[in-house]
Amino acid sequence: MNSGEPAQRRCFLALWPEAPLAQALAQQGRALWQRGGGRLCEPEALHLTLACLGDLSAERGRALIAAARQCTGDALALHID
Repeated sequence: MNSGEPAQRRCFLALWPEAPLAQALAQQGRALWQRGGGRLCEPEALHLTLACLGDLSAERGRALIAAARQCTGDALALHID
């Protein structure tokens, strides 16, 4: 009965920057890290979490992905200061 999927997964809704922006953000992070330490994030892991959806079953997760793929909208500029 186990299909190899975990019973539940912690799910989030997030924005993922395109590669050039992720690289630029990682470079800024590296500069700050050199000054104060901490833990660096790889550019591929950088994202902005919009919502924590909690632990969802595989079925609910698939339904959420299908619903998210139906979302449309205009491009927007996001300024982080």
